[in-house]
Amino acid sequence: MKVALLALLVAAVLAGCGGSDDPDAVGSCTIEPGAQCSGADLTGADLDGADLSAADLTNANLTDANLHGANLSSSNLSGSQIVDADLSDADLSRANLADATITGTDLDGTIFCGTTRTDGTIDDSTCPVTSETVTATDSD
Repeated sequence: MKVALLALLVAAVLAGCGGSDDPDAVGSCTIEPGAQCSGADLTGADLDGADLSAADLTNANLTDANLHGANLSSSNLSGSQIVDADLSDADLSRANLADATITGTDLDGTIFCGTTRTDGTIDDSTCPVTSETVTATDSD
């Protein structure tokens, strides 16, 4: 009996008890640059500071998601539901938000630079100021 119980316990541990072996996954969506998460249900996900640059999040549900400080640059969020979410300090540079639903969402400090708005227009309202210094040199 003890041997059978021990074998069952070892099998459960090796199988992961049905949990995910990838701590950076939410459901079937692996949280990484270039993620392919079209239609993903990320409701209530804690993605604070996540790098989802160039991710496909078309038609994703991001209701109540925490995306504070997340990198969503060049991501496709078209048709997504972004309701009561936290996108404060997130980078949405060159992101596509066409036809997305955005309501009740914290956008304080969010970077919009080359971002396609929900209505299809381009938003450059918060493009970072470059710190390039041009020094003219007179060689004559």
